[in-house]
Amino acid sequence: RCVGDARALGSGGRFVSVTTILNKPSFEKAAAAADAPGGVLASDAWGFSIVWEADSVRDGMLADVTLFGSCGRDVATRVTFPNYFWSKDAITGALLDSGFDRVEWLVPLVAADAPGDVANEFGRINRTPALDAVGFFVATKK
Repeated sequence: RCVGDARALGSGGRFVSVTTILNKPSFEKAAAAADAPGGVLASDAWGFSIVWEADSVRDGMLADVTLFGSCGRDVATRVTFPNYFWSKDAITGALLDSGFDRVEWLVPLVAADAPGDVANEFGRINRTPALDAVGFFVATKK
């Protein structure tokens, strides 16, 4: 997959992505709190959950991701799909091995000129460990 993305871009081209990531500390903390093997990370504010049954948290771990139709857990409108979770290091390595020269991981921010209530709400809904499973990056081709 990464090789195809790199080949599709010209020199200096950028591949911008939002992807799931394996943030081991957050996954391990959720697993430690679970009553059975696996764990759950969820964000009602962002409308998603991640559920896995694996005994150990590791790169390439399979989990079910559910996206809800509206914020909260509107179970009537949802979609669930299997997804493999990889660490930032594994994703970065695959991108660099595929022809990208640089990978920059970004932190979501609110524009400096955004209204105060937008900045406050953004700060409130971003205080959830579930968001540690979402990564934002820009990969630049040589």
